[in-house]
Amino acid sequence: MVHMSERALLGPSTVMAVGTVTSRVTGVVRDITMTAALGFFLVSDAFSLGNSLPNMIYILVIGGALNAVFIPQLVRKMKDDADGGRAYADRLITLTAIILFVLSVLAIVMAPLIVALTHQVTTQKMNLIWLSHLRVYVYRKYFSMEFTQCLVKC
Repeated sequence: MVHMSERALLGPSTVMAVGTVTSRVTGVVRDITMTAALGFFLVSDAFSLGNSLPNMIYILVIGGALNAVFIPQLVRKMKDDADGGRAYADRLITLTAIILFVLSVLAIVMAPLIVALTHQVTTQKMNLIWLSHLRVYVYRKYFSMEFTQCLVKC
């Protein structure tokens, strides 16, 4: 096992700390900007639903499965397989893409039901805004996950 001195850890720790603080500050700036652009009421609520629901589905379904099942299996395959687990990782990425695609299609098809279950729709116009936000962000989440998987694989 390699042990690093405190001095050797200072640089990477500083980079992580600065990155974390920068992320938090830019997150607050993003929230202030979004509030200024969308306001406090129904449009902001529609944006929140459309943005957060795909994230919740991803974290619950894919995130949990990856951490609990796939990662331990991948580590085992990396140790045991002749290719260092490369074939298993490729199959895992393909399976994840298929699951995300199916979940995205289901969320888009079931968007009216999701909106009805999560929000009391007052007007047809607001219903349209909520449905539009939800459908757009489901697409965005799916394609951002695909892009990330492509970067990891390449």
